[in-house]
Amino acid sequence: MPPRIRLTPPLLNSATPWATTHSELSALYACAHTGAVTTRTTLLHGFEHDARVHQHTFLPEGSSLNTYGYSPYALEYYLRGVRQIVSGAAQKKPFIISITGTPTEVSESVSRISAFAAEEEEGRDVWIELNLSCPNIPSKPPPAYDHAELCSYLQRLPPTATLPIGLKTPPYTYAAQFTALVSAIRKHAAEKIAFVTATNTLGSSLHLSDATAPTPTLPGSGIGGLAGAAIHCLSLGNVNTLRRELDNAGLRDVTVIGVGGVSDAAGMRRMLAAGAVAVGVGTAFGREGVGIFASVLGGVSE
Repeated sequence: MPPRIRLTPPLLNSATPWATTHSELSALYACAHTGAVTTRTTLLHGFEHDARVHQHTFLPEGSSLNTYGYSPYALEYYLRGVRQIVSGAAQKKPFIISITGTPTEVSESVSRISAFAAEEEEGRDVWIELNLSCPNIPSKPPPAYDHAELCSYLQRLPPTATLPIGLKTPPYTYAAQFTALVSAIRKHAAEKIAFVTATNTLGSSLHLSDATAPTPTLPGSGIGGLAGAAIHCLSLGNVNTLRRELDNAGLRDVTVIGVGGVSDAAGMRRMLAAGAVAVGVGTAFGREGVGIFASVLGGVSE
């Protein structure tokens, strides 16, 4: 069986642009109201970031739109950062290192992270999130929308997981997509996958200015990934459907982390009620900073 996951408190940041640098990750780690820290999604050798193209905008009513790709920093940058942040004291919470790339690159990244986690005598509490769901990469559609592509990634994961490994999925919109995902996990990764993070942003979204002649808010075509409140209901539906499909497939030990539009205690309660074991915050974190976690968790405790 893959390692079981548990977070206390069951609240964390999702893989966002606001979890890119060592200082940003350090602030998240120091926050008493996060049960884990997720890095921005990284590639083995980093992503070619172009500030003229890769941008975000906060929209009214708690939503956001972005045209970002992945972190400009390579995997080794994040391993070095985790080492520095947790050095000199007992590790207080897991680091979830979000990765992507080709199946071969992902396999190499998993090997490097596993070796890194085993460096210390008592080991480091490190998880892996395999992001197969970014909608903003030209000519590279999210692999989690393609059954054959998804299976090719799952087949390259180590046969026996020594660390919790999860999948970050895109928003699914019809039943066959959920069935295909769960079928792939059951066939190729029942002993490998510990959790599913649902959901990433919703691609092919556009926001136009309110001018007399409306223009895209973001550069170029303005097409990007929609996040925050606008996808909250869709994310809740994904979490709930995944939980039921996993249970029906005999994969009850695969847990679900719910992400999408949570900005307050009510949103967190809805995610937990839908079937999530923990809740990730993205847009609200980017808008309000680390203080959002105390606000959300404090309301849940009341």
